[in-house]
Amino acid sequence: MAKEVEEKQRLIWKNAYGPIPNGHVVIFGDGNQCNCELNNLVLVSRRILSVLNGRNLNELLQPYKKGE
Repeated sequence: MAKEVEEKQRLIWKNAYGPIPNGHVVIFGDGNQCNCELNNLVLVSRRILSVLNGRNLNELLQPYKKGE
C-alpha cells in the first residue's frame, strides 16, 4: 500500500492556518524552495499561479524580498 507524501510547505501552512482550500497552492515568497519558514510561504489560487508562471515570478516578488 503506497503512502501519500505531502510537501513540507503545505504541512507548515496547514499547521499554522488550517486546511488549504481546494484550487489553492502554497508557493515560496522569495522563490527559494529550501526556505520553508512560515513568513516565506504564500497561499495563492491556481488561477493566480498560472498568471505568475507566465511571468518572471522572481521579478514580480522583488519588492517583497527582505535584505536584498
